[in-house]
Amino acid sequence: MDSIWGDDEDPDGDELFDRIENFKLEEEVNSLLVLPYVDHQAGFSFQTVAACLLNDDNLLVYERADEFQSMSNIRWDATTDFEFEYLDNLNVKADFDIEEYKSHARDVFKHYNDDKKILVLRMLPMLDEFRNEQHPDDILVFFFKEGLAPEGMWERYDDFNEDHEIFGRLLNQPNQDFGVNMGDTVKFSFAKNQDGALICVCDLDE
Repeated sequence: MDSIWGDDEDPDGDELFDRIENFKLEEEVNSLLVLPYVDHQAGFSFQTVAACLLNDDNLLVYERADEFQSMSNIRWDATTDFEFEYLDNLNVKADFDIEEYKSHARDVFKHYNDDKKILVLRMLPMLDEFRNEQHPDDILVFFFKEGLAPEGMWERYDDFNEDHEIFGRLLNQPNQDFGVNMGDTVKFSFAKNQDGALICVCDLDE
């Protein structure tokens, strides 16, 4: 704001807005370079790396002045109105060391570590079709109990055992009386439905 008026000035409201509207940035910015990652609680997220100017397929990445002393995060919900491009599909300004920025971003990001079992489950291809798009650690599980209709519910995994049973927290309240409630830790495993397709199941009659 000091670039708009000096420390000794105290413009009134109308003058202030006039100055802001007429203020020109030295660098034109229309995009951000971001590093995608999964936050176990917040879901799909992005770590901001640098401000950029994108014209067609040509990307100009501006040098950072803070030497990566601060990094901000953007959650999936805040990006629904924006378009994404893979960096490998763009022409990055020739004299810009993109590898240095990638390295800095990874150095900051490596301090964010989930439990090793969560990382294993995150890499399990069998779970991919049951994942929530915005929260990949949330799995659609079908609950079964004698006398009740099967019911699909979301569960956020955090553990597993040698019997291939996965444990997690139930994220919604069942519509029927399964004997479990939202927030409870329940286990699920894999089974095949009548069509032979693989599904995630929690059998409460076991």
